[in-house]
Amino acid sequence: MGIRTAGEQPPPLGGTIAPGTYVLSEAYVWVAPIVDGGEDVARQQVTGKIFSKQLRLTAAHAKIIGAEGTETDGLGADRLTAGTYTTRETSLVLTPTCATGPAETYGYTASSAGIVLYDGDRQEIFTLVP
Repeated sequence: MGIRTAGEQPPPLGGTIAPGTYVLSEAYVWVAPIVDGGEDVARQQVTGKIFSKQLRLTAAHAKIIGAEGTETDGLGADRLTAGTYTTRETSLVLTPTCATGPAETYGYTASSAGIVLYDGDRQEIFTLVP
């Protein structure tokens, strides 16, 4: 799963986050468009990469469980990030509970159907599980 997309990433819009379990349904990597006259592929599948990720949110706590890998080697070990989160405008800040690292800041867009997290050039789209 993953699509490399040329151009500018859409901006995060913020919004009200609904508590629940979300699963990763799409992932995008944004790259600068080709301007030297070479072949410009606006969207192309990221090959060889596989992702698995779940996001669980309550009113103030978050848990992200996920793994990445390659089609050849399979998924790596799950990585768990859990802690409290706050939102401010279009940013979601996840502060780990067990001081396992620094706070992680994501851009985000929330809707009744899911949440989109923006992390650098990556855009991960999660669907709310009914």
